[in-house]
Amino acid sequence: MLFSALLQIRAHAHRGEGGGKRERGIDVRMAKKEKIPPPGTSKDPTTNFYTRRKWRTALLQATLELQGRKIIPRGVLIIGTALMKNKHVVRLDLSQNNIGDEGAVTMAEVLRKNETIQYLNLAQNGITDVGGIALASAFIPNVNPNGQPGQWNRNLFTIILAGNDLGDDTL
Repeated sequence: MLFSALLQIRAHAHRGEGGGKRERGIDVRMAKKEKIPPPGTSKDPTTNFYTRRKWRTALLQATLELQGRKIIPRGVLIIGTALMKNKHVVRLDLSQNNIGDEGAVTMAEVLRKNETIQYLNLAQNGITDVGGIALASAFIPNVNPNGQPGQWNRNLFTIILAGNDLGDDTL
């Protein structure tokens, strides 16, 4: 059951809008055409509620509270890219941001690589079973094409998914 659901996520993640190629929940077309900007870039409305200087300071803190900031999936991509190797943020609150399944798939990729986040609040984000299963997959050891163990998260202790559209199979 879980294996078939993961295959559906991968199939879903590889279909982009307009037939574009997608890998691991991240729009490859966008990443290749333009460099993913750091959070707080003035031209990016999803993260410019803080200046770049404030973002640099915020990413050095143990807690990053971003609830209700209208961070859409693109904002999760930008913030997630900054968090991939971040060693400071332990608690991340992205509740009430409408990140949906696309943002959840991106967060799952962040969780596979980030070794510091221990608490994640994704409550009230419009996440369905697709995003929920993607998040769950971040905690399942995988094998890379060479047969070696892949990356998976062993550090997250608390994840809050209340107020999303998750079915019983996902929970």
